[in-house]
Amino acid sequence: MGGVFPNETYVFICKLNTNGSAVVANDGVVGEITNWKLSGGQKDTESIPVIGGFVDKEKPREQYEM
Repeated sequence: MGGVFPNETYVFICKLNTNGSAVVANDGVVGEITNWKLSGGQKDTESIPVIGGFVDKEKPREQYEM
């Protein structure tokens, strides 16, 4: 997971289901992220036994919230 750098992070507030290409600089919020938390997003790996060993199957990542 990468870091969050205040001078490289932009937060935009817009209506739900807005096309990302329609977001303009005026929609941006000026501020600084000083604290954040990530919850969820676990990624499960399932080992499947086959002749000669195991095959690891990566399942999709769960939804997460920031």
